[in-house]
Amino acid sequence: MHFSPSAYRSKIYRDFKEIDTGEYRAIIRFFEENQESIQNLELEEYFELMVSYLGALFEIGAYERYLRLANGAIETSIIHNIHFFRGEDVYQKLLFHKAAAHFNLQQYDQAEHILRELIKMDPYDEDAIKFLRRALWVQKPSYIKSTRGWSILLFFTAALIICAELLIVRPFFDSFIPLTEVARLVVFSLGLVSMFIGDIYHQIRVNLQTSRFVQKMRKRKQLI
Repeated sequence: MHFSPSAYRSKIYRDFKEIDTGEYRAIIRFFEENQESIQNLELEEYFELMVSYLGALFEIGAYERYLRLANGAIETSIIHNIHFFRGEDVYQKLLFHKAAAHFNLQQYDQAEHILRELIKMDPYDEDAIKFLRRALWVQKPSYIKSTRGWSILLFFTAALIICAELLIVRPFFDSFIPLTEVARLVVFSLGLVSMFIGDIYHQIRVNLQTSRFVQKMRKRKQLI
């Protein structure tokens, strides 16, 4: 849908446009104080004010309020076929912010789902692709906890070996010093390996999973 230019603008719209775009709290306050009047505006004015209000909520970190209201704006854009608005893809922007809001609330599954949908729409959207990798990365699988648990145990064991070396081996059994030094080094090294191997494997899995999904969507896009 393309909005036709109009010389007339309502007073409430003109008052709103006097607020600086970076004054997020002023935007929120104005919208909430005049919500009833704003809902009675013509579609173009109402939609612009609603999108600005949602953007301000997102910028101040009011993610729960953003999520409660974002679906209404998304539905409006679908019903009235408002894809591009004021020179930007407002539908994708609303969805991207919705994914980010879920992510910041640690609702990673919901963020991942939305990001996959965005990539289905545009498999060349690098921002969505990078964000999907991040959403997958923070969802730590159980083996990460296991490898980190083993690393802590191995570090603790290495510390015990050091204590035994200082308190027992060096004063009384100095012939075993080389053995304890080797044991300490081996156990500590295994702890380091255990600490990083899970994260490295997880990173490889995330990259492969993301790349495969993106390639699949790009091939599907080419066939349409």
